[in-house]
Amino acid sequence: MTPAEETRLAYDRKKKRQKRAQRDTKDESEFPTPVPAKTLKQIQQECIRRLSNACLQEFVCCVCDCWHPVADILQKTVRASPQLLKAMAKRLKSPQGLHEELLMCYDVSSQIPALKGALLSPMGINNGGRELYVCKPCFNSLMNKKLRSPPKFAIANGLYIGLLPEEYMDTNATEHAMLGLAQSTRMLTVVRGGNHSAIRAHAYYFRAVPSTPASLLPREVISDGTIGVTMIGSMTPQQKAATFKQYNVRVPRLISLLEWNEPERAQAAIAKQHVIVRRSSAIMSDFDKPFWIYAFVELFPFGRGGLDEPRSIPIGIEEYIRYCLRLSPRRHARHHSFTFVAFDVLARHRAMQAVYLRAKMAPSAVAMTTSIRREELVEHLRSRENHLQNLSKNTFGAPAPHAEQNIRNLFSLISTGMRAHFGSNEERSRARSNLLAMQLAYGQPSIFFTISPSSSSSYRVAALGGAVEDELLDAVNQELT
Repeated sequence: MTPAEETRLAYDRKKKRQKRAQRDTKDESEFPTPVPAKTLKQIQQECIRRLSNACLQEFVCCVCDCWHPVADILQKTVRASPQLLKAMAKRLKSPQGLHEELLMCYDVSSQIPALKGALLSPMGINNGGRELYVCKPCFNSLMNKKLRSPPKFAIANGLYIGLLPEEYMDTNATEHAMLGLAQSTRMLTVVRGGNHSAIRAHAYYFRAVPSTPASLLPREVISDGTIGVTMIGSMTPQQKAATFKQYNVRVPRLISLLEWNEPERAQAAIAKQHVIVRRSSAIMSDFDKPFWIYAFVELFPFGRGGLDEPRSIPIGIEEYIRYCLRLSPRRHARHHSFTFVAFDVLARHRAMQAVYLRAKMAPSAVAMTTSIRREELVEHLRSRENHLQNLSKNTFGAPAPHAEQNIRNLFSLISTGMRAHFGSNEERSRARSNLLAMQLAYGQPSIFFTISPSSSSSYRVAALGGAVEDELLDAVNQELT
């Protein structure tokens, strides 16, 4: 064999070995080996460490007044952070026209004189004014010398909400509703124990035109007493006491709140003999930016910090609601209806946006739905119901008639909106499809985790239905305590 032939043969053998190695590697990638037990144990230990109380601890950022996980918080000493203090004093200044008591809610000059005039949360100042807690996004924004505006979620970026004075903290929901600039059509209350169930529904708000209900009360008639509340239904004595406390309206408290919020009312002349009752029938859209400060006066006592506030950096409605639920006082997260209304508003906005985009992309499909007659729609719904019943019984009935294109377009639009609506069957079906797609793309997971997120940064809605015995509730409370 000549040298050239030997070289050629060696080259062919090398190419065959390379192809065999590539084929073996490909076969191994198509059939992945299980994760070693040692690696699984290391992953589990790391997950346990990160889910421990030490890692899940939260601190308040002094710039945005929100709770953050300890991993997202930077602890800075005042003496060693001159550049940070300079940026805070320059970019976190309070605007003109804020209420004096509102400014006092965010004044830390008594602890750090260099920050006089800056809007900061006292909850983020620690160790007698020697330490600052700042979240990483706010810190990175303040340290960026190219920026001139405050961080996106800083208090100075139009998020100065404030708190009610301490003496008004025990004001109940009924009294707050009488002072609201928007009135809800219903107020839902859950009374634990007894044969009662919780009811959940949409909440609609009406503008209080021309003034709040409390300001229209005839003072000569009600004097300094209380407004009576009539309750109908079978209730235990404990339930009656709790409900009376919830719906008891203290007129002196209403007058005090009105005079605190509007001091000019204390000197105003009030007509006691002429009472004009005005009613509003216009539904207040939750797309209106002042909706939140009108509907929840107890959470926005100064009427500032809403979506209608002018801002250097705009904030969307979902970002705004998440911000409110993470505020350090937690009054939004613990409010009896704010979370439910916010959940409902976001769900409807998502559904409406999905339908709008679908209609924008296919306007002819929307135009065809206008020609549908009621009889056709009823017949199509009846055939769909029969088909579902046959599937549940594992029987085969007559084939459903082929629906017209305009009816199919209508149901397609409805399905598009429902897939984007939180908690709907279509939304859950889409989530299952996405999960299946992830498994097909990345393979079966080795470890499954079920995590209950913190209520400070997520929506949590619970509904209790049906009759619950008192003994069962007592047993649950004993286990929790």
